[in-house]
Amino acid sequence: MLGALLLVVQGYDLAGLDQLAKSRDVAGIVGRLAPGQPDAVKHLAAIKTNGAYDTGRFGWKAEGDGKNVVLTTALTSEDIGDYLFSIQNGKLRYIPETSTLGVRIKRHSIVASFDIQNKLAMISDVVQFKSQGQGAWNFRLSPAYRVESIETTLGVNVPFRQYGGVVLFDSRPGSDFSYHIRYVGKVNLPQYAGSISEKEISLTNDYWYPLIGRNPAPYDLTTQVPAEWTPVGQGVKLSESVNDGLKTTKFKMDLPVVYYSFAAGPYKSTSVKLGTKMYRAWSPRLNERQLDTTARMYAPIVNYFESAFGPFPFPGYGALDSPAYGGGALEAYSHATWGGGLPMEDSHETAHTYWGGLVNNSYLTDFWNESFAVFCEGLYSRNVPIGDPMSRKQAYVSEADPIPAYNEHPITNGGAYAGGVASSLGYGKGAKVLQMLEQIVGTQALIQTMRKWKDQHSRTEVASWQSFRALAIARHPDRNLTRFFNDWLDQSGWAKLSLSNVRYANRTVAFDLTFNGKEYYLPVDVLLEYPGGRQVYTKLTVLKSGRYSIESAAKPDLISIDPWNRLLRDRNANETPASIQTSYQRNRRVTDAKQDWFIEGWNPSSQNSIPADPGNHLIIGHPETLPGMAQLCAKAGFVVKGSKLQYGPRVVDLNAGGAMAVVQLENGKSCVIALGKVRCRPDMGRAKLALLDDFGRMTFGLTDPKRSGNLTARL
Repeated sequence: MLGALLLVVQGYDLAGLDQLAKSRDVAGIVGRLAPGQPDAVKHLAAIKTNGAYDTGRFGWKAEGDGKNVVLTTALTSEDIGDYLFSIQNGKLRYIPETSTLGVRIKRHSIVASFDIQNKLAMISDVVQFKSQGQGAWNFRLSPAYRVESIETTLGVNVPFRQYGGVVLFDSRPGSDFSYHIRYVGKVNLPQYAGSISEKEISLTNDYWYPLIGRNPAPYDLTTQVPAEWTPVGQGVKLSESVNDGLKTTKFKMDLPVVYYSFAAGPYKSTSVKLGTKMYRAWSPRLNERQLDTTARMYAPIVNYFESAFGPFPFPGYGALDSPAYGGGALEAYSHATWGGGLPMEDSHETAHTYWGGLVNNSYLTDFWNESFAVFCEGLYSRNVPIGDPMSRKQAYVSEADPIPAYNEHPITNGGAYAGGVASSLGYGKGAKVLQMLEQIVGTQALIQTMRKWKDQHSRTEVASWQSFRALAIARHPDRNLTRFFNDWLDQSGWAKLSLSNVRYANRTVAFDLTFNGKEYYLPVDVLLEYPGGRQVYTKLTVLKSGRYSIESAAKPDLISIDPWNRLLRDRNANETPASIQTSYQRNRRVTDAKQDWFIEGWNPSSQNSIPADPGNHLIIGHPETLPGMAQLCAKAGFVVKGSKLQYGPRVVDLNAGGAMAVVQLENGKSCVIALGKVRCRPDMGRAKLALLDDFGRMTFGLTDPKRSGNLTARL
């Protein structure tokens, strides 16, 4: 009773605030703020909407005392965290998670053991802190973990308070210091955050370590797991031993990162050394060949990114298939964790070693590193030296289709507090902005700018779009990038563009480009196609509505604005040329019953014949055993004899490779045909015909530009 009266005297009603949190009454919480806190008002909105990855789904509550209060919920990583407030004159003063209050973490030395039956993680962490100044400070971790004790290196107890996942101190030493922190957590949030079961330990997507300001730090990790289990940690494995039924493993992670991952389970594993690096894969449910395929496919990815962005910071890379993780994947910089089985060609998570690892992101301000990783998927696919380079450059342009979420927030206001739209802006719009930037400055110049940013950025600081923007503008002063970034990072929405009044006269093609609404900086490709099929591409910088012209000695048959659909603008369905990728995934399947699989592990249903109308079908077979397949192969230009397929001068061994094509039929419909044997489901980008290697990677393809529909005209 006395405690409650003291809280009332101080003008602080914890029970009332707790009720507001539980009912998600953001307006009521804002009413308790001290005035002049716009960031607090903006951030608190996520209590109602949840965070980018649904933090808040389990509900909110308030914990605290007469000095501080925390609005807390079960956390998942790369999302919003607990809200911390100090109490001043009965009002709440917001302390953002990005506030370090003069204390930084220099390094962790973590020892983790587990009580699997009770789902407990028991962790001891000697944390080295760097301190400037005096006064109150805090660190954070998941509220699932409760700190049991904190001692100095001399064994002196350190007083602290914990509310939610925030651990508070009233004072600290005036210089650098170390604390020994012991804490325990019941880890039971599978497919959301960490979890422990008799099948797997997963400390992935979980704040199982202290954080300050969501800043990166290196660490050493020692784990104890059942002797028959395989631990998977970040960085480099230093040693491993087994004693009394427990396996003790030591990892060293010298690259400072924000997000730590660890898992262990009865995994099958494989490793293969390719060049100077070791590639690995782990899974409790996939077979040895699937593991080997995943491991081997990482080598060209790492090699390409090294050539583009500089040395890879680890002696290898790998992928973990973790049923406890859930859907999607999470980068761990020296490996990636996958929840739905292992990937095929995973350039996205590998790119995060640079964009998220070497250059860190808190996810609180914006999701810039997801934009960079998605952009690097396309960059890799367009430029990796596998097969015909021109085929790749055309097939792996990413169509920049807008979605309504792009209207909700600008990219630079699209961090975790923005809610679900943050993912759309990070994975979607930001990557498309980078692809347009590539059009403006050129591929190699953009790669060099990205690499320079990586090289000069501090490994112990998080980055944002703003720091990359400043560097890009400085390196390309003649490209008006200030306007470009203002248009695309600081404003929501996308361009709405129309083409009209196309004329050819006096050796010139002239036309009007009109913005229907706001004007944007657009790097526009223009295709002129002439009788006989000759194509000429021209680049225009379009900043405003107006009349544009291109010199042309002869009259073209066709003009196509943005023929590869690179620009982030209104898109019509009639602009997308036919491709294998958009066709075969939705088509009904016909599979030659006399042939083995086309894609390993796919196992589509078998039939004995092609229907009379094969339109809108995916037809998998061989012309020697599936009646009607020979005619379809001939239409595609495939010549098949036994296990060999020839397309022009190119030959594919159908026992270790394949071919796919969209085939146009006389009735105006189309079908997709597929032949051969490949390890993984292919990604052909936008190609309408593709030859594939053993792994299902495209070695040659044909891709059509846009020749009809919106932003095209016949002359």
